[in-house]
Amino acid sequence: MGQTQETYRIRGYSDSDRETFCDLFSTEWFEVSDQWFEWRYSTPYLDEKAIAVATANGEPVGFFPCMVFPLRANHEWTLALQPAGVLIDPDHRRQGLLTKLTTWLFETYEDAEPSILFNFPNAAISPGLEKLGWKQTLTLESYFNVQNPHALLRARGRNLGTVGDVASKALSKAYLTGCRQFRAGGDDITVTRHSTVPAEVFASLYDENVPKTIHVARDAEFYRWRYHVPECEHRVYVARDGDPLAGAITHTHRTVNGLRLTDVMEAQPMGVTDRDGAFERLLDAIAADHTDSDLIRATKATLPRNAALRSGYLPDDRLPLSAVRKPETTMMTRPIPASGGSWRLNGLAFTDPDNWQLMLSERDPTC
Repeated sequence: MGQTQETYRIRGYSDSDRETFCDLFSTEWFEVSDQWFEWRYSTPYLDEKAIAVATANGEPVGFFPCMVFPLRANHEWTLALQPAGVLIDPDHRRQGLLTKLTTWLFETYEDAEPSILFNFPNAAISPGLEKLGWKQTLTLESYFNVQNPHALLRARGRNLGTVGDVASKALSKAYLTGCRQFRAGGDDITVTRHSTVPAEVFASLYDENVPKTIHVARDAEFYRWRYHVPECEHRVYVARDGDPLAGAITHTHRTVNGLRLTDVMEAQPMGVTDRDGAFERLLDAIAADHTDSDLIRATKATLPRNAALRSGYLPDDRLPLSAVRKPETTMMTRPIPASGGSWRLNGLAFTDPDNWQLMLSERDPTC
């Protein structure tokens, strides 16, 4: 039986809470280790873990944990919190703990960085966040390289049978061949593969074309933290013509529908228009190394449009993929001050979707 509302207290995280947090997280989603917990909720940008804890009679029963990301807007840096894994013990739900936990975060960080909240909530938590002042800001649009069309259709409940499988693969191959006829040059570009992220190389590529829009900022410290994930494998690619021209990082996993999905977590430099040949070579290497993946995905902000299209990628907001698109991934934002605060970052309205550039590496990362 749940506790009465008056027994609840909200405080910051202490190390003694970790076991309860990991047990709750494992029950709700998947089993996690102490090392994974430290990676996800420790950060090079904030001394403490940004986790609000609800207790009942002194025992932790709810958590509102946040990851901390550096943001950059109009070339100025700030910090942002991303809620990542809100947990309430089933015996203590419907007691207003989400509101209490969120209010604690507002009050704790009201007069200091971080200054903004952004996250990608599921349908269950979105209404509660809207009541607490979050606003839906954008829909995350993506490119997909459909390497196994029949697997995608089957996952969406449309089994075409053996004949349909053969025909869909033939159409996919013909489409890809047609796309490649219009590719950029770059035959002298080579691609090197790495088992770990060369942090300085990627930070240098990022610095070559820093967007003015709101995005997660990169430096070598970011790469050493973000991709040092326990028990998680990333593949890393760097296109060179002597010097590095472009880089990409991928991760492969299974979806809830059984699809084998390879994510292009990010690519650098961002927003360039003069390196299509380098990005095409990267995408060739990624496809060659992931022939057993049903889909390869990247956000639209990750890849140059022409390089993506000439490599056979399709946007998911247009036919044919819009017809089989899953529920949209939406991002919500909010200023941290409890009073609401400014809805602008360095002059940019962060409720305007055109003011953001996001990749998969910052979308509630678990790997």
